[in-house]
Amino acid sequence: MQEEIFNKKQTFRYLIWTFGIAYLIQAAVAVMYANGLTIAYQLVMMAMMFVPLLGTLLSGYKLRNIGWRPRFRGNLKPILIAWLSPVVLTAIGAAVYFLLFPSHLDLSGNSLSSIAGVDAVAQLEAQGISYPIYILITVASSVTYAPAINIFLAVGEEAGWRGFLYPQLKAKFSKRTAWIIGGVIWGMWHWPLIGLIGYEYGSDYFGFPALGMLAFCVITVALGIISDWLQCRGNASAYDYRTRYRNGKTAGLGSCRTACRAADCHICGCSAPEMQKERGIKKWCSQSKPPTASAPPAVLKFHFESALILNDRERL
Repeated sequence: MQEEIFNKKQTFRYLIWTFGIAYLIQAAVAVMYANGLTIAYQLVMMAMMFVPLLGTLLSGYKLRNIGWRPRFRGNLKPILIAWLSPVVLTAIGAAVYFLLFPSHLDLSGNSLSSIAGVDAVAQLEAQGISYPIYILITVASSVTYAPAINIFLAVGEEAGWRGFLYPQLKAKFSKRTAWIIGGVIWGMWHWPLIGLIGYEYGSDYFGFPALGMLAFCVITVALGIISDWLQCRGNASAYDYRTRYRNGKTAGLGSCRTACRAADCHICGCSAPEMQKERGIKKWCSQSKPPTASAPPAVLKFHFESALILNDRERL
């Protein structure tokens, strides 16, 4: 398989299906929210996370090109960064916020009571758990088992955003431009929720909902860059072995003497005879076998659930 090539029709089909289905679902969520159907709308929002995956399928893109098999060998550093950095970034953000707004710091549990009911703190205390201990348990869970659980939800979005859309955008634009466009699109996908139910920020702030929508796009651009960087950081396969990203680079693949057609290709796993016939390239890498380095770890999903997706780049 050659490097990712921008497919205009597939990309537009993906956007139409992904936004159309998600916006209809978000309208239904708003109705449930207004009628106090808390559990129902939360379950529907969880299901909505699979809409980008569905959009990828409906666009005609082959899902097998994304890569699904987890690979751990050789990817310890990117995995640890993906697993732990959400907690670190959240802690830094919280510290900065409460330094600026110390009056907002609540260690009494009033904020929990306003969300989960007035008896929430009393129920915790009846179990011998104080509110500060509850916070510590929550933080500990976010570092240990929560990412392993949330990966199954996050894969629905990541298959669409980092699995399909970002590679398509990077095939059309420069990497930085693709990051910005992709992040804005990702943020816009959530806009109805922000405007209809105050998703993430509530509704009692200046400039609601426009400023909330803008702020969310800033966040999704930043998190999209980190996610895509982690994806490419562990990329150890060449284009010819079905890598998804055009700018994947790695060391230790042998002395490459191939003039690849990709303008930004710096690695080449091009010893397979069928690839030689397909690409028509006469000079090949000094390696006699395909690269054996482990596949990229993954895509970091910071979406307040901090889920990790480990992607294989082996040839399927």
